[in-house]
Amino acid sequence: KVRMITYGGYVNTIAGNGLRGNTDGPALSASFKNITGVAVDAAGNIYVSDAGNYTIRMITPDGMVSTIAGDGSQGFKDGPGLSSQLFSPQALVLDNSGNIYIADGLKVRKITLQ
Repeated sequence: KVRMITYGGYVNTIAGNGLRGNTDGPALSASFKNITGVAVDAAGNIYVSDAGNYTIRMITPDGMVSTIAGDGSQGFKDGPGLSSQLFSPQALVLDNSGNIYIADGLKVRKITLQ
């Protein structure tokens, strides 16, 4: 699950049904396998590294989860979003232009969002 803790200490589930898997769709119905990194952009989109599924997932402010990078198999293949392969995506950060940088195995990978 992806959870948020407010300044007041309230814990709220943002996404995930608690089951291990790789299901996109409505945030609370989605499933993840091994979340290892989280970043948020200025528009409120949440990006997560799902190392267990070799993917990067996005949670929109309106509560939809989608896979934006990685075809679900382990590798180092560059290319457009869902045709790329990630080896072991861990931490991720965003720059001021909206690019995502991922620590992936012994490499730093970049996703340019259109």
